[in-house]
Amino acid sequence: MQLGSPTQASIRNRTISACHDGRAISRCSASATRKMREGICAAPRASSRRGKDRRRPSTRSTTSSRSHARAASRCALVLYPYHVHTLMLFQLTGLWPAYEDWKRELVRRVDAARGTMDVELWDFTGFSPYTAEQVPRPGDTRTELQWYWEAGHFKKSLGDLLLANMFEGRNNSQQWGRRLTGRNVDEQLREQRAARSEYENSHPNDVADLATLIEVASRR
Repeated sequence: MQLGSPTQASIRNRTISACHDGRAISRCSASATRKMREGICAAPRASSRRGKDRRRPSTRSTTSSRSHARAASRCALVLYPYHVHTLMLFQLTGLWPAYEDWKRELVRRVDAARGTMDVELWDFTGFSPYTAEQVPRPGDTRTELQWYWEAGHFKKSLGDLLLANMFEGRNNSQQWGRRLTGRNVDEQLREQRAARSEYENSHPNDVADLATLIEVASRR
């Protein structure tokens, strides 16, 4: 199973990597009299007038530099907040189980990587007031969506909310976005299934339109 594709089926959910690099000094002065900086690199030995080669920095110094940079960095992986119509297409085409398996695999890999780096997985998929924004009916050329350009691309306004929830610790009444770990992924998947069923019951016309699209596409 590949990380970016849960099966050979055409489920694709974009993952955004947002890394906030810490500051680490990775270069040393060429001058033999300059002191070591931050304890990361050893100052090289000055060459003699006879042109002897300078001493290279030790492997220990290089390892220390890499470890410091890794410890000072934070990497956040994001599951893209597609419009709920995309999630309903997964359900109507029988791809929902593969979608869930893909999430579990992502969680497993991120949890395994935490021992070597500061990494976390955020999930903004699902059925929220943002992702369930009502789509204009066919023929309506005047209504403009607040959060989406179309089902696969959200606007900057929604992206700003996403980043604020992740990096500034903002919470709202809807609790949009959640960090996924091995301890909560199954609970999150159960909640999404329940929300999906509720959406199917409350938006029968939308679901019927999506089913029609699938039927028409299958004839081509």
